[in-house]
Amino acid sequence: MLSIPKNYTYQKSERKNYMNQINIFLQMIPPTATQQEKKINFKTKAVYQSDASRDARSKIRAHLVQHIPAEPLTGPIRMDVIWGFPESGKHPNGSWHIQKPDLDNLQKTLQDVMTELEFFKDDKQICRLNSAKIYTYHPGILIILTPIEEGDGYEDFSIMS
Repeated sequence: MLSIPKNYTYQKSERKNYMNQINIFLQMIPPTATQQEKKINFKTKAVYQSDASRDARSKIRAHLVQHIPAEPLTGPIRMDVIWGFPESGKHPNGSWHIQKPDLDNLQKTLQDVMTELEFFKDDKQICRLNSAKIYTYHPGILIILTPIEEGDGYEDFSIMS
């Protein structure tokens, strides 16, 4: 299991829809290449995905394949993700990972692969996203997908209404 930094708060009581929740732990060293890393052929002016980016997508896909749900999730989805990178003497267990790759680029790659594998119909269904990057003794990617029922979680955003 991932070790979560002391000041990172996650409250299971926030989740009302346990029955349809998908919990996945991909035991792996998370890839550091993202789809934002593109190459350009200056002769043809073509832009293409780098080998490292293609390998990262393949690695994530290979680990996710065994967790594909029987039916894709429909409707709005809450997605919680913790990216756990290997700790070292320089970066102790439980500390925040503030190096590259950027969290949003990691997320985009993961969401695109999950869409391709039909965890959900489209990543636009993800209406609520919580994600973090940390160093841990147990590297991997923890993913929790929870369908959101109408009215769930709106109290968190009362300042905007």
